[in-house]
Amino acid sequence: MREPLAIYATALRRAAAGGGARLHLVGPGGTTVRRVDPAIWCGDLRPGEGRWRHALLVDGNIGIGGDPARLLRRCRQLVGTAGALLVEVEPPGVASWRGELALADGVLVSTTFPWAFVGADALAALAATAALRVLERWTEAKRWFATLGAA
Repeated sequence: MREPLAIYATALRRAAAGGGARLHLVGPGGTTVRRVDPAIWCGDLRPGEGRWRHALLVDGNIGIGGDPARLLRRCRQLVGTAGALLVEVEPPGVASWRGELALADGVLVSTTFPWAFVGADALAALAATAALRVLERWTEAKRWFATLGAA
């Protein structure tokens, strides 16, 4: 087992060299639960707190850390009262989930880390815990999105 960051860094090096950077979130037993595009992962979210116009949580990123409520509260601090969050959620009828996953690139599998998925039906209640509300919800290319703003 390797640390998730090591597997992620290896995938970025492969992509930079013109190779594929295929990553997957895998559950117990190695079953793929989501493909991950390493190009959209981001690091520390601190600069300009309260002045961001938008924050983007797509491709499962709302689940980083396994605590979507905490992540939304932090993003709410970043965008302040005038900004908005664009989030991707699971389709209506799909339950939210929290647990441990691993990152895999087809050869290596990382140690596990906390992750979560948020169902579209649970988003309004979750957003309210972060002083946010759902402004808009839509689907595009079989994916579900919502815009959240200050409550």
